Amino acid sequence: IEAAHALKSILDECCGHSVIKTSGKRGLHVLVGLHGAYPYATVRSFARRVAELLERTHSELFTAKRGEEHRHHKVFVDYLRNAEGQTIIIPLGVRAVPGAPISMPLEWRELSSETKPESFTIKSALPTARLKKHLHELLSAKVDLAAASKKLAVLEKAQRS
Repeated sequence: IEAAHALKSILDECCGHSVIKTSGKRGLHVLVGLHGAYPYATVRSFARRVAELLERTHSELFTAKRGEEHRHHKVFVDYLRNAEGQTIIIPLGVRAVPGAPISMPLEWRELSSETKPESFTIKSALPTARLKKHLHELLSAKVDLAAASKKLAVLEKAQRS
């Protein structure tokens, strides 16, 4: 939860907007609406820079390195999902595991220490209004990745000093 809020802070400063959803398991996905306006390489480079900034500024919370040996109770920021052919579960997607948990869109104000991503199941969720709001927020935001990248450079420079 703390890690998601740290990521939100950077994305708010750079992109002006992000939305969050549960992964349908233990994790959370933080999304920025880019509307297919940028090539994968550009998006992946930006996501890598955000992940590395998180790792540098919150080393106790994050790792951007793949593999269990790098985690040590840290959140792995998987910027590698930003590549052609990589997927994430869609909002309200049902996981094929006992209990049928789903990937639930959340509002940032709902995210607290009480939030348990695994508690949203196909039986417990009444998603229609929530889904419409989540998708509207994601699809109505128009992020200028070039401007966001410049703002990220300022954050990176400030962190190095």
